Amino acid sequence: MPADARLWQANPLEADESALTGESVPVSKTAGAVTDGTVVADRTGMLFSGTLVTRGSGRAVVTGTGARTELGGIQRLVDTTATVATPLTRKLGVFSRQLSVGILLVAAAAFALGIVRGTPVAEMFTAAVALAVGAIPEGLPAAVSIVLAIGVVGMSRRRSVVRHLPTVETLGSTTVICTDKTGTLSQNRMTVTAVYAGGRMLGPDAGSSALRECLVAGVLCNDAGLSPSGGFEGDPTETALLAAADNAGLTPGEVRRRWPRTSVVPFDSERRMMITAHGDVGYVKGAAGEVLARCDSELTDDGLRPMDRDAVHRALSGFSARGLRLLAFARLTPAGPLEASGNWTMLGLQALQDPPRPEAIGAIGACHDAGIAVKMITGDHAGTARAIAQQVGFAGSATVLTGRQLDELGDDALDQTVPRTNVFARVSPEQKLRLVRSLQRQGHVVAMTGDGVNDAPALRRADIGVAMGRGGTDAAARRRTWCCWTTTSSRSNRPSRKAARCSTTCASSSPGPCPPTSVRAWLSSSPSCWARCCRSCRCRSCGST
Repeated sequence: MPADARLWQANPLEADESALTGESVPVSKTAGAVTDGTVVADRTGMLFSGTLVTRGSGRAVVTGTGARTELGGIQRLVDTTATVATPLTRKLGVFSRQLSVGILLVAAAAFALGIVRGTPVAEMFTAAVALAVGAIPEGLPAAVSIVLAIGVVGMSRRRSVVRHLPTVETLGSTTVICTDKTGTLSQNRMTVTAVYAGGRMLGPDAGSSALRECLVAGVLCNDAGLSPSGGFEGDPTETALLAAADNAGLTPGEVRRRWPRTSVVPFDSERRMMITAHGDVGYVKGAAGEVLARCDSELTDDGLRPMDRDAVHRALSGFSARGLRLLAFARLTPAGPLEASGNWTMLGLQALQDPPRPEAIGAIGACHDAGIAVKMITGDHAGTARAIAQQVGFAGSATVLTGRQLDELGDDALDQTVPRTNVFARVSPEQKLRLVRSLQRQGHVVAMTGDGVNDAPALRRADIGVAMGRGGTDAAARRRTWCCWTTTSSRSNRPSRKAARCSTTCASSSPGPCPPTSVRAWLSSSPSCWARCCRSCRCRSCGST
């Protein structure tokens, strides 16, 4: 979309707004009105600049272009957001001021002592100036730059590009990591994770005739296309159905050639289902409630039987509790219009999800072991955020704070709530920025990871802004101080792994309670504790005792 627009006519229209709002699945659009004060992610009657229309068509009136769009509003927020100095920069500033004052005092004392001893004023002034100039450590900036550059080279070998040298030191000082969900913790790719077919739960690649028929229905009742390179292109949900069939050993192109489509009833928001005819057989795909209400039998590996509605509803409840998106599939014989009478046979349910990255689980565990808090801040729905948080191992993931609840909290109440909450959902760019500021007010060094346009203001404000370089947006990449070209959160936890190993080794020899909430804070606040705990043990990371 090149502009913001208000829909006044929509034929099954869906838009991918993940870069703007963090929504993991395409959003169905209608021409209906919404209540005043509705957040951007829930404005179903609007199309927004920078988003992608994935299905359908419609007519709309342009309401804003350029800086007057929601995308332009985020850019204005980025431009007005001030950056913060890194811990190393602040320490070097304090050290420079203290050193300057010390040098001036010593030079003044030397000048006064020389005058008292009878040295001429001009000669003593020249000596004092020479003393002050000679005491300035001219090599300090070069030495700091060289040390930081060595760290930058080490990070680049792991496909992580550091934009500002002080970020290398700040990375080791991080106490809180705020991470986006879509595209960072999750793969930003819809995937069929489970199937209910033949009266039982199955994996997408299980060997079952009922499962095969359900997957065939997903291939035939599908408008996604086959790309020349061998992949799939089209709506993310429909490409996920083709990928599931392909992974199970079916060839979508051959299935379509064997059963060519003769007619179609397109999906729309009123019927909430799509029907395709292939000779005398029709296949149905749609919302579980609409499809299952018309079915009176189900297909099993042993043939047809009356549908066990209790078992199906238990499966539906289990899928919903895990935050999965459901599609029901049925076979219609003989094929005909939606209103025509026929035998509706349930083929199964396919559960889809934007799954978490496998490496994200280990990365979050390593951060927790190192005493670094990890918080998920996403624009997606609360149920989806909770499900992903539980899968990747977030502590306290049952408690989710939404953007609407954040608006009701003042700054003081927010500062008390944020440390106790690790998952924030349906959050706008302004609220992400507010959460980062709240953590910084409490003395935390905050790293923010993200790849969407909605993450740009928080990336700019955070002590470290980590953008996902391969699949992220340009708006996020331009505001980051560190870029991961592997698009995986495991890269950002390597310092955490080292801290975790050092912490584990040293704490094991501790004669007393010395729990390090963060290794750096532990070392700086209690060096005597470090010496007592680690006098006889050696750190497995750096080799020091």
